[in-house]
Amino acid sequence: MDPLFAATGVKNLHEKAEHYDIGIYFEANGHGTVIFKEQYLEKLEVLLSNKKFILESPALSDPASKVVVEDYFNYLAFYVNVCKLSNPSVGDAVCVFYLFEIALFYLKKEYKDTLKMYKDLESLTSKIGVKTKENLKVTEIEDKVVEPK
Repeated sequence: MDPLFAATGVKNLHEKAEHYDIGIYFEANGHGTVIFKEQYLEKLEVLLSNKKFILESPALSDPASKVVVEDYFNYLAFYVNVCKLSNPSVGDAVCVFYLFEIALFYLKKEYKDTLKMYKDLESLTSKIGVKTKENLKVTEIEDKVVEPK
């Protein structure tokens, strides 16, 4: 998935994140949050409510398969509860940490593996004084000046 970019400010980041079942955003200062669409959580709840029916399915006559599916439902129940604990208005770091741990478990990775997935990119921020900002036009995400050229 390609990242989306937004103009400066949590309100702009939050608006972009709301377009996804699971929206994740980070601010330039390192803060961020995870939000979950209510419909997404409702679908997971429906799946959990069918646990008994699914486990009694003839397709799960093999005891080993039944154990795998039971483990999946236990994992799913934990995941849904962590999602419900998350408080997107404060960027709840504890819940984000739990979600990170869940992702590592699902991907069968360890924390040290994630360090290989990250590459620090150089950035440069500069400031140029202008007499009046009214003459400046910037892109929608406010990352470039388009006028004057």
